[in-house]
Amino acid sequence: MDAIVAVYADWGIGAKGTQPRVIPGDRRRFRELTMDAAVIVGRRTLEDFPGGKPLPGRENFVLSRRNITIEGAQVVHDPDEAVAAAAPQVIIDTGEAKNGAKEDLDALQEQLGIPVIFIEAKLSDYGAAYERLGELLGMEERGSELSTYCTDVYNKTVTTMENIPENERVRMAYLLGDNGLNAIAKTSFQAAVVDMVADNVVVVDDVSGKGNGNEISLEQIALWNPDLIVFQTGSIYDTVGDDPAWAGIAAIDSGNYYQVPNVPYCWLNNPPTVNQLMGLQWLPRLLYPDAFDDSIEDATRAYYSTMYNYDLSDTELADLIKDAVPKA
Repeated sequence: MDAIVAVYADWGIGAKGTQPRVIPGDRRRFRELTMDAAVIVGRRTLEDFPGGKPLPGRENFVLSRRNITIEGAQVVHDPDEAVAAAAPQVIIDTGEAKNGAKEDLDALQEQLGIPVIFIEAKLSDYGAAYERLGELLGMEERGSELSTYCTDVYNKTVTTMENIPENERVRMAYLLGDNGLNAIAKTSFQAAVVDMVADNVVVVDDVSGKGNGNEISLEQIALWNPDLIVFQTGSIYDTVGDDPAWAGIAAIDSGNYYQVPNVPYCWLNNPPTVNQLMGLQWLPRLLYPDAFDDSIEDATRAYYSTMYNYDLSDTELADLIKDAVPKA
């Protein structure tokens, strides 16, 4: 089962009756992937569709607490009912092996009466995950292609970082939130890319594994005084350089701060899945450009072509990374 979801940085899926962001190319891709397939949406999401009508050429299921009738769609009242109504042959869940996941998936399998399969997928073994997916879905060739790509990207980064001593790695912080005062802490599941290629200065006692990280204070950031800061999209990247409260922090004073791209997903986390492979190529090339024989631009084109079968135009590429590379 493939799922496509657009979310805010804090995992919200909508506000004031509309979606987080409209990306024409992403809409075209969504149309291609979902044609002749099932689409599950909430009632308010449906109202945001063109004309407020179900999508043509797809089997539409609308989640609503109300007992209503919608032409061209089947109304269901909870997510499990929606999945059952879509009549999948198998459910495949991938990601972090969280506590209780096995029990939850076993219960779903018993409820629906179809196989529910979990494939653990983390930064070090996305290659194995795609190999297994290819076998399960009868798409061995595509699975092998993606597996080889993932493994090669990971191994190249590992080999490169082995030649950069720990004490020479860039001291950085990854910040997010409306005021920039949430941080992805060292050793958290969300920090896999940052921890692998940089000296993550965000060291806290109670590490959060959530996508919004740990709440911190500006005083604490000043004490860490990172040499480089990466902001998540939707944070304060556009305004922090002019904010006197942030003056005196090395990364801000030197202009050594960036915004991680988030199309179609954040390159570093949120969600912490295969999109991290793009972060695993972007971030070390940003920090240590002389250590690589290719550029951020090269790596980005290859990733989008391989993972999404999409060739970025020069304009799309420039817009995608405009805040993620040093200013000319």
